[in-house]
Amino acid sequence: MSTLKTQDQGIIRLSQQDYLPILVESFLIDRKSQGLSPETIDFYTKKLKYFLKYCEGQALTQISQLTTDLIRRYVLGLSETHNPGGVHACFRPLRSFLYWVEDEEIMPQGWKNPIRRVKAPKLPTEPIGPIHIDEIDLMLKPCESNYAGARDKAMTLGLLDTGARAKEFLNINLARLYPFNCPFLVL
Repeated sequence: MSTLKTQDQGIIRLSQQDYLPILVESFLIDRKSQGLSPETIDFYTKKLKYFLKYCEGQALTQISQLTTDLIRRYVLGLSETHNPGGVHACFRPLRSFLYWVEDEEIMPQGWKNPIRRVKAPKLPTEPIGPIHIDEIDLMLKPCESNYAGARDKAMTLGLLDTGARAKEFLNINLARLYPFNCPFLVL
């Protein structure tokens, strides 16, 4: 007696729930509804388009087809055309997107998020070198035309003289430094 086995005839069933471009669009809508700035939304859109284009070139349309190997190859491919900061900038929105997919519980039970096993690309840690005094003079030239320019010039020279970082300079609490009738302090 022979048993007849039925075989899959290669029919591919695609789920709209799993379709990568639709999920990216849903992710961007979620970010907009959270009130993220238009610049952040634009950043996410541009960087995720790189990933969608890469997936399209690999004939991937479903998120369930993503693997850690594919994501690592994507990052390696980016390193051929981007500096380390640019590669990292492309990686971060992809990681946010895949974490969002996981948090939204879009994928079936037992789905493993491939981004969890991919480490973020390293960024160089060497400090930025100092700029030459001639470059500071060039930066100050446009500041001579109006009040805002005079303020910018004063701040730039203050940073230069003190060696403070811009963030430290902006966090100066004038009310604490001048608690009594500071003529230039507006509360």
